[in-house]
Amino acid sequence: MKLSLVVPSYNEEGNVEKFYNEVARVFEGHVADYELVFVNDGSKDDCAAQAADEIEKLRKYKELSKKYDFDYEEYFP
Repeated sequence: MKLSLVVPSYNEEGNVEKFYNEVARVFEGHVADYELVFVNDGSKDDCAAQAADEIEKLRKYKELSKKYDFDYEEYFP
């Protein structure tokens, strides 16, 4: 079974690298099949670009980008 971790993000530029490094460290030792689903919730900072750089390293990701900060129900009914 694949584990999907949904990561909502809004102006988290200063936390992106540390978060993804920690997730990779924990999951690689304990979870065989996983993906990260990064949800850019209309951030005004550079967190989407930073997340794209980090998740490219993991090669186990999906990215959802939203233009505005709305509820997540539109992606996960």
